[in-house]
Amino acid sequence: MDITFSHTTSLALIRAWRRSHPRQGPPQDQTFHPTCTGRSRPWTSAELKRRMQAIGIQEIPGAWMKRGLTVLCSDKAGRPKTQILRGRVSRPRPKGQYFLELAPATYVCNAALTLTQLTERLSLPQLISLATELEGSYALGPFGIAGEQANFSIKPFVNKDVLLLQLLQLPQSRATRLATRAAILSRPNAWSPQEAVLATMIMLSPGEGGYGLGPVTLNPRIQSSGGLPMTRSSRVPDIVFDDTPLALNYDGSDHLNLIGLERATLGLGADPGSSRMAAVVEQLRQQVRKKYVDDRRRDRDLLVAGLEVPVVTNEDISGIDALDLLMAQLIARLERLVGRRFNTQRAALEDPRLTALRAQTLQELLARHKSR
Repeated sequence: MDITFSHTTSLALIRAWRRSHPRQGPPQDQTFHPTCTGRSRPWTSAELKRRMQAIGIQEIPGAWMKRGLTVLCSDKAGRPKTQILRGRVSRPRPKGQYFLELAPATYVCNAALTLTQLTERLSLPQLISLATELEGSYALGPFGIAGEQANFSIKPFVNKDVLLLQLLQLPQSRATRLATRAAILSRPNAWSPQEAVLATMIMLSPGEGGYGLGPVTLNPRIQSSGGLPMTRSSRVPDIVFDDTPLALNYDGSDHLNLIGLERATLGLGADPGSSRMAAVVEQLRQQVRKKYVDDRRRDRDLLVAGLEVPVVTNEDISGIDALDLLMAQLIARLERLVGRRFNTQRAALEDPRLTALRAQTLQELLARHKSR
């Protein structure tokens, strides 16, 4: 029996599928599948668990089971008569291929339809960040709860141009217009959640809770220019301000694995005669130093290629005061580099009302992303 999950359940399953299929693109879009219709017996927890496990979710949190998993139905009569599932009737019915079969007879809404459905729950900044995630090479935890870690180095789930086309083909409404706005402001090729946070804050206008300093490009590969030597043939800055010589690199709290080195050193202190622990400490120390040296060479390589690349840390985006300071510095540097004033952006930094809006936006974004 077919079943089509939707809304937050669809997103959870998409994230789980991406994590369990890191090198695979999404299945081919298919047409509408009626669900939970004409079923002679109710859906059981065991059967739903089996369906979830086939996609990559081994255990469904109790809170999710209590409030029910959302499924899409073709009509009211087809709604499931069980507390485990919450039936939603799709109106208007999407005309086209908007569903993905992630496991046998188990479907989810595709990226465009899921993004549109989630306009009921998410703000514009959160929708932008979600679109950036689906277009990027990482996936957050399926259920958005404490303790879930992001997965990295996975294949993007949707191409931005395809996402925009599918949104335009959906029946137009306030929800599709908001989802389309989010997709327009999204930035493809994000490698981490924190890049998505930064890019979203940069792209949003001051009146929408951001800084209005876009557009930006994420993780472009920069080749050496002018025949000047580089220590590597190419480098990849995290965020580049388009049509400017300014970029950013983000170094998370575990960028140099200092915590690992600290733990190993404490272990050696507790057992000073251990040759094994001494070797571990030395190996980690060399790794930290090697990474530090490569970072500095990366900065020089990008400077040779024509880019200034200041480093942003996790602490720089942990609160609005620190992020406002960073953006004020970037505005000053952009003005010198491009030869024009950013008066609107400067005024927004001094406006208490807009500062409060930025603080709220940043809090919303950080609540859904783990530091890295």
